[in-house]
Amino acid sequence: MRCYQVLREYDVAVLGIGMAGSIAAFIASMRGCDVAILARGYGATALSSGCIDVLGYVNGNYVRNTLKGLKELELTNPKHPYIVIGRGWKGAKEILSNAFNNLPRELNMLYEGNLEMNMSVLTQFGTYKPTSFIQRTMKNSTLTKCREFRKILVLGIKEYLEFDPQLFTSFISKFLQNTEFCIKFIVDKIKLDLNNVQDLSSITISQLITEPKIFKKLKEELCRVVVKRNPDLVLIPAILSTESREAVTQLSELESSCKCVISELPASPPSVPGLRIQNLLLEILRNREIDIYLCREVKASIHNSKCTSIKCIRSYHDMKVIEIRSRNFIIATGDIISGGIQSTYSIENEAIIKEYKEPILNMPLYIPIQRKFIDIDIFNTEKHSILEIGIEFDENLRPIFGNEVLFDNLYVAGSILAHYNFIAEKSGLGVAIATGYKAGIEASKT
Repeated sequence: MRCYQVLREYDVAVLGIGMAGSIAAFIASMRGCDVAILARGYGATALSSGCIDVLGYVNGNYVRNTLKGLKELELTNPKHPYIVIGRGWKGAKEILSNAFNNLPRELNMLYEGNLEMNMSVLTQFGTYKPTSFIQRTMKNSTLTKCREFRKILVLGIKEYLEFDPQLFTSFISKFLQNTEFCIKFIVDKIKLDLNNVQDLSSITISQLITEPKIFKKLKEELCRVVVKRNPDLVLIPAILSTESREAVTQLSELESSCKCVISELPASPPSVPGLRIQNLLLEILRNREIDIYLCREVKASIHNSKCTSIKCIRSYHDMKVIEIRSRNFIIATGDIISGGIQSTYSIENEAIIKEYKEPILNMPLYIPIQRKFIDIDIFNTEKHSILEIGIEFDENLRPIFGNEVLFDNLYVAGSILAHYNFIAEKSGLGVAIATGYKAGIEASKT
């Protein structure tokens, strides 16, 4: 087994290739820095619904105007990432506006929406949730849009068992009782005849329909059902291409052939729309000529309160060690879901002891007073406090312990940050974009 070391030097090195890390790397690159990204995986953005949630709830209350909701957020959670990096709700509003105004052009082209008003978008679960930006293939899946249509067909695929249109309709009808939305749904299913396979994932179907023969079958089946049921809008599970431009092209072709409006529904993880974002982020990074290192293991070197380098071990078979030296570093490795925070369990005196750690630099973590850390009800907006575990930080996103800055040249961004709960708030990709933008600016300063 070979073992050798290569030295590379950069202005900014980013650990993590999800939304926060990718935005941080993009911003630093746009500001003239030579940037590298190190990643141990694909990025948790692929697990998202594909929507960009900025702020849907504050203290359990629905937020209609996202930017105005920041004022209430400061009162209820002054340590929230938005409030800390903005030094108050007014600064948070400015940072969010700047962050979204400076998104890569390719990402902006994928989405519709704004920071002013949340939309209520339907999901494959038969629920609806607040979000600020939806992918163009989903633009007619909001409650406001659905209300414009006389008859809506919810269409399932027999080979895709994760989505049942009958169950969807049953749930969403109950959720919409006693609301202003009176929407009529009908259901149907189509069969794609995929070699008698009965249970495929949405990602597998997405890959299969890139084949002309299977896409033609999808188009024929859709048109047949549209003629039979005569809907104004067809809602389908998110199965179009994982490449954003191709997905838009496919949707346009389906609508043109069937002479009917068609819209995807945001999906459960791992989702096609989430993978669509992740693939687009990788394309953006490569277009900026940002070096990407996929690592089996990373180890940090520290000297005089500075991170001096990160060693990246590439694989088990070839023990090539790449030492990345950089003026500044950004940690955007995610929370416990993506491994940016790790948990261990031990038993002492017949009691289970849980411990949490940040594995790269062993930075101290904020751990909330233990309520119910996780709950079987994934829709509960007040639980899952395990997501609040993270690194505390100052207004420049430097990690802190108490009032002490831990490292002079290191910044943190995304879901590794403490004091927010993206499930409860519906704020996941919004926090990732805002803190990635801020970290990219701070790390690019000389």
